[in-house]
Amino acid sequence: AELTCDYLVEHSASLLRNKNRILELGAGLGLCGILAYRLLVLMEEEESEGVAGAEVFLTDGDVEAIVALKHNVSSNTDQQQQSKTKIACKQLLWGKELSETFLQQQNNNEKTDLLIASDIVYSPLVVQPLWETVATLLSEDGQFLFGYCSRRDVKITIEEVLEVAKEYGFEWDCVDDRDGVLVYVFQWEK
Repeated sequence: AELTCDYLVEHSASLLRNKNRILELGAGLGLCGILAYRLLVLMEEEESEGVAGAEVFLTDGDVEAIVALKHNVSSNTDQQQQSKTKIACKQLLWGKELSETFLQQQNNNEKTDLLIASDIVYSPLVVQPLWETVATLLSEDGQFLFGYCSRRDVKITIEEVLEVAKEYGFEWDCVDDRDGVLVYVFQWEK
C-alpha cells in the first residue's frame, strides 16, 4: 500500500479533483482510503477548484476487517470538522450481482469516479470477481488505482490479472515499478 499511497500523494490533484465518489476495495486497515479522505479535506480547506465534498467509501468483505477499519477511520480522521467530504466503512463482497446490490443500496446507483486497491490479489479465484466489481462500480470516465505486489506464495501473476482486465474492456498504464511492487492506473478503453 505504501507505493500506492506515494502515487496518490504525488498525483492527488489529477486523481482526486472533480471526483465525487472514491472507493477503496479490500481496504484492510484503510491506509489508502484514509489518505484519500485526508487529501480531499486538505484540498477542500485550501479551497482548490474541483473539490466540492466527495464521499469516500472504505470497503472490505471481511466483517472483522470492517470493525478494525472503523476504528482506524475514527482514530485517523476528524469527522467532527466542518468538511463537506465524508468517509464511511462498508462491507463489499466482490462479484457482479453483489456489486450491483452495493451500488443500489449504498451509492444510489451512482458509479465511482476513483477506485483504489492495493495488494488484494492473493489467489486466481479473486481475479474474475475483482474485475466484475470494478466493471460494475467504475464510472465511464473513472480511474482504478491498483497496487500489485509480486510474491512467491501468490499463485497468480500480474500478466494474468491484466489479461482479465483486458477482457472486461480496460486499458492501463504501469505508473510505478519498484522491486516487484507495481502501481497501475486503469480506465475504460477509449
